[in-house]
Amino acid sequence: MNLHPARSLQLRLVLWLAGASLLSHLLFAALTPTILLQLYRQELVQERTERTATLALTHYRRAGSWRGFAFPAPAVSSASPPARTRGSVRPPLLLDPRGNVVAHGAGEAPARVDPRAVRTRPLTLNGQTVGYLVPGSPPPNPPEERAVISAMSRSIFLAALSRLLTVVLLTALLTRGVLRSLERLTQAARQFTLGQPYRPVPVRGQDEVAVLAETFNEMQAEIARADAGRRRMLSDIAHDLSTPLTIVHGYVQAMASGRLPPTPERLATVQDELDLMRNLVEDLRFLSLADAGEVRLSRESLRPGDVLDALARAFAQRAERQGVALKLEVAPGLPSVSLDPSRVRQALGNLTSNALNHTGQGGEITLTVRARPPFLEFEVRDTGLGIPADALPLVFDRFYRVAPERSGTGTGLGLSIALSIAEMHGGTVTLESTEGVGTRATLRLPLQEGTHSEDAGTAKLTSR
Repeated sequence: MNLHPARSLQLRLVLWLAGASLLSHLLFAALTPTILLQLYRQELVQERTERTATLALTHYRRAGSWRGFAFPAPAVSSASPPARTRGSVRPPLLLDPRGNVVAHGAGEAPARVDPRAVRTRPLTLNGQTVGYLVPGSPPPNPPEERAVISAMSRSIFLAALSRLLTVVLLTALLTRGVLRSLERLTQAARQFTLGQPYRPVPVRGQDEVAVLAETFNEMQAEIARADAGRRRMLSDIAHDLSTPLTIVHGYVQAMASGRLPPTPERLATVQDELDLMRNLVEDLRFLSLADAGEVRLSRESLRPGDVLDALARAFAQRAERQGVALKLEVAPGLPSVSLDPSRVRQALGNLTSNALNHTGQGGEITLTVRARPPFLEFEVRDTGLGIPADALPLVFDRFYRVAPERSGTGTGLGLSIALSIAEMHGGTVTLESTEGVGTRATLRLPLQEGTHSEDAGTAKLTSR
């Protein structure tokens, strides 16, 4: 696709802001003249009223009454409105103190007006009100008013034009940097989709675009890590399957050709290698189902001590063969818990098998269970080789082995499976280790207590 999103977005922003600015000026141009003309007319009426009031008081001071007073005639212009329009103008009125109209401007006027009912300008002489002046309205659209309208229109047009140009220029300048960052993000995304190596996008500033660039970099890095992990996992699977397949192929081919007789020992070796491949496939299948959320737990009421007893019996023969002491520590009064027995035994079996793989002759493995609300803790503690500090953060990665030469025949999936099982139950697995001293693996599962303890009878779980 050859479209340039950044340029298109910039054009849309410029047009949008220019349109918004133009609309605001149209509203301004529609409302401002009306308001300003109203203020201008009020000022004009006020000015004429004060001028007429001065003339009226001067006349009253000289004549001692309103007799003979006449309003000055308005200036006549060739551009004056026709008589029909002038007739609609309200003339100014001069009232005596009782409200009688004693004089008025051109046009029709009433005989009497209540000074309290209209807006008036009191006429005061020596502290005494001698009359009232009712302002008239200016004639519509006089020449000076038309001049004001024309001047305002020109000013508004020039202001709108200059502001519109300013908005366009500023929008183009201000959006240039932002949209350039978006264009870099777009190019980086295209390159990444084409399989090019991970290259972080420069992050400038702390605005939303910078956050977007930082998030994109994190996404790229995470995808790159996941892709590297996928390649590494495929390589490890191929390696772990190639060794037993080579052994099985060699034995089967030799026995089929008659070079080696099919003795029980040789057949047992083939069986062991096939079991190893089967276990690897089962482990991978379980992790795949766990990642997809398709593993269903079959919970039962279990006594934690019984789980540990069964675990010790399952590994007793192997521990004795390796010369490793296997000890149990079960805290008294533990409540029954609702767990999936096969999955919990699988997780504990993986932890115990790891301990046996790294504990030499004369070593000791202690299996412990205790309650530390809100969790039930199963602990597998050994006195084996321990794990280097720099390897501890990686031990839960799939197919990770601390050192191939000391990992036995394991697949490197045991701890990943144990962690998945713990998380399915709402728990977790932690590992503490000191190289040369030993390792402590702790499986923590939610403690859902019933009314039953190790020393009581039948379990009765509380529904949750």
